[in-house]
Amino acid sequence: MFRSDIFSEIRQQKGVVIVLAALLLPIAMVCAGFAIDMGNLYIHKSRLQNTADAAVLAGARTYAENSESISRHPKADADAQSYVSLNIKPLGSTLQANQQKYQAQTVNGTTYYRVKLKENVPLYFLHFLKAAQPVEVDAVD
Repeated sequence: MFRSDIFSEIRQQKGVVIVLAALLLPIAMVCAGFAIDMGNLYIHKSRLQNTADAAVLAGARTYAENSESISRHPKADADAQSYVSLNIKPLGSTLQANQQKYQAQTVNGTTYYRVKLKENVPLYFLHFLKAAQPVEVDAVD
């Protein structure tokens, strides 16, 4: 008698798995899309940071070799721009000329050369949040 009660309870709950799967499947898909898009943003930020680091080292070297001034440093900017052009790896992103900033500044008697890059990275799965997510990096030497 006890055994038949257990089997009757199991028979009454046959459709519960389908309902749970139907409710959890969209949540699982959103989580997977979020993970993929965050990974994509991380890859873009990492590559953009490497590019900015290479550009700032090249620009700072040229700045020091040519004894350029803080207000005017065209050779350093041109050298940094050439490194940006050579090192940027396109992954469906956009890096525009107006999103690149080169500057030199003096803080406490030390001169720094700075490169700031910004690109728009497309979101593949969570595009309803925004068409493209901006990623910005800054490198100083």
